[in-house]
Amino acid sequence: RAAPRISLASFGQMLRQRAAAWAIGMSVCHMAAQFSLFALVAPFLQERFSLPAAQVSLALLVGGMSGVAGNLLAGRIGDRLGAARSLQITVIGMACASAALLLLPGVAWLGIAAYAAWSLAGMGFYAPQQKRLIGLAPDLRNLLLAMNASALYIGMSLGAAASSHAYRTAGAWPLPLVGVGFLVLALCAFDLS
Repeated sequence: RAAPRISLASFGQMLRQRAAAWAIGMSVCHMAAQFSLFALVAPFLQERFSLPAAQVSLALLVGGMSGVAGNLLAGRIGDRLGAARSLQITVIGMACASAALLLLPGVAWLGIAAYAAWSLAGMGFYAPQQKRLIGLAPDLRNLLLAMNASALYIGMSLGAAASSHAYRTAGAWPLPLVGVGFLVLALCAFDLS
């Protein structure tokens, strides 16, 4: 279906739709959670799980493949369970994987496995989020999807800045904890939308 043209008034209309505005806020918080670990994942895995430098590329490959799988599964799960339920599952799954990254023994293969689970859950967010945004305001779907894309970049910046500060002050170990803080905010935004 063709969407209506976007005007400056459309921005105001979108912001007046509370659910849509909070859903965009959820995207910011979720991406901040991802980048609070991903921005410094190599030093995190090396320091926390004693991952040899030669295995960092393997960890990134496994994490990337898991992310692709998460993205592919998200569409199927979203069709079966609905966008809202899928979003809850991915956020909670990412929080559980973050807890594993914090609590598992410092063994390299356990770190890679937990990172893969974290990536799988994290990348499962985007397809259901886009579907949910379209459902919240079908007439503003083009604008909402564009705002969502911008929100992702804001989240990347926030997460990377927060992890950089945490890393400078406390080292690598708290990076998943920073992400969990953003995930809590994402769930709050979800509840408000």
